[in-house]
Amino acid sequence: MKNESEPGSNVRREKSRLRKTVLDIRDRLSEPVRTEKSGRIRHLVRSFLETAAPPSARIHLFHSFGSEVATGRILEDLWIRGHPVVVPVIRRDPPRLVLAPMAPGTPMGDGPFGIPEPRGFEPVPPESVAVYLLPGVAFDRQGRRLGYGKGYYDTLLSRIPPDSLKVGIAFSEQIVPRVPVNRLDISMDVIITDEETLRIDRP
Repeated sequence: MKNESEPGSNVRREKSRLRKTVLDIRDRLSEPVRTEKSGRIRHLVRSFLETAAPPSARIHLFHSFGSEVATGRILEDLWIRGHPVVVPVIRRDPPRLVLAPMAPGTPMGDGPFGIPEPRGFEPVPPESVAVYLLPGVAFDRQGRRLGYGKGYYDTLLSRIPPDSLKVGIAFSEQIVPRVPVNRLDISMDVIITDEETLRIDRP
């Protein structure tokens, strides 16, 4: 039995508390406010990609759900610019994310959490993706990310090369002073909110 005083247990408790706090804040944003903020984020993502990635670059984007930043218009922008797009698909046995190509007209179905997923695809190698546009519950200004607690993205991102850009997308309310992390957590290179594009300086 694990001792709850161990450092890892403390980090888990900190993460759980912060996750609840930030999700409560995000959920309380009204729909008009989330829509307006999502529009600002869309424009900042588009501006960022114009200089960070050529139209031939493959981009990862997540399908938003609940009170997350809306990503539907971002997906349309990626297609218009000509980017090959991949989206995450959850596999249960073993638990993991695989990447599915997605283009206009791709057959879709509901995934395990009711999030739309492509059907009948050949998985895309994670290392072939140039830019990962990523969800999260909270981020800090050092690039640390707090996810939903399942570890899906940290496992996926541990397999990509260092030159693949990791870009967190969030409302400004999701930026916190410090995200607790352990050695398996993957940090972001860039964080885009409705207020700024934050490029993380590495030591």
